Amino acid sequence: MFTALTIGLAAVVCTALIHYVTMTAIVESGSLSRASRLPRFVLMILAISITHLVEAAVWALALGLGLRAGLGALRGIENLTASDVLGFSLVNFATLGLGVLTPTEDLKFVAAMGALNGFLLITCSASFLHRAISER
Repeated sequence: MFTALTIGLAAVVCTALIHYVTMTAIVESGSLSRASRLPRFVLMILAISITHLVEAAVWALALGLGLRAGLGALRGIENLTASDVLGFSLVNFATLGLGVLTPTEDLKFVAAMGALNGFLLITCSASFLHRAISER
């Protein structure tokens, strides 16, 4: 459990830093703030979406570390690939609850931390986007 907690907390810190740096860059981007509403909105959505994809990839790496450390398995697909782990991570990060993979043992804890982190960061992004659009 200690290893799962360590991997999960490292991923939380990493994704929080990625999110903070990206959101700060969006706010401080002079060219973005001068853009009209629609292009600004589209660019912000694009930047936030890419950020969340990168953050889900961090969680895929965390799950991969957990798999290598023997914390459990992702059951549901015979020959698991990196693409499968990334797909699971993205679905889990977005808290969709869909998919064919199921984490086992302590890997469940890492996956749950990823879902909680995803929910928090996606909520932060929505709040950030609403505030940025409402300011104009």
